[in-house]
Amino acid sequence: LYSVIDERYHSKIVADDRSFAVRITIDSSTELTGTTIQDISLDEVINSTDTLTMGCACSNKVTINLINPPRDIDYNGLSFTAEIGLLVNDRPITHEWIPLGKFYGATAETSNDFKNLKLTAYDGFCKMTDKYNASVPENTTLQAVYDDLRTQLHENCGVTLGERTLPNYSIVFPYLDITYTQAVAYVARCLGEIARINRNG
Repeated sequence: LYSVIDERYHSKIVADDRSFAVRITIDSSTELTGTTIQDISLDEVINSTDTLTMGCACSNKVTINLINPPRDIDYNGLSFTAEIGLLVNDRPITHEWIPLGKFYGATAETSNDFKNLKLTAYDGFCKMTDKYNASVPENTTLQAVYDDLRTQLHENCGVTLGERTLPNYSIVFPYLDITYTQAVAYVARCLGEIARINRNG
């Protein structure tokens, strides 16, 4: 998950006096850090029920509370990446940054004219709610459906599906009124797996 793992990281992560920082990056340029971010909460979900179910495709949610955030940003609908940093060196100050995920379509809430702002956003599954119009025949293979989904998700949703070689299953694909998320969940169910967006998006 992180770019470099060295002895500093290993020693700092188990230390009693370890120190963390947080940042969100907007449009790969604007950064908000701990001076603005009061707290951050990540809800990671892999199952939609109390019992373990194959074929789930659940969205992760991040909630961020900001203090006196910049006012020149339109926070509603905002997309951003979130990271936690472990302080690995004091001089110069150096953090090892761990991604929490890429999040989209933020909703912003404030009750005191943006002195305090609460942001709630979701991972890439929130971009996959449109109808999936498959370009493969009804009688096909699981690999063909997966490859078609991979192409369409990239082109239509801006979501990258991992490249995989699947078992040679022949299937009759259920051409119903289903979304991209439901189609991904169907493939996961055929594999006895779950689908999730990883922390790199």
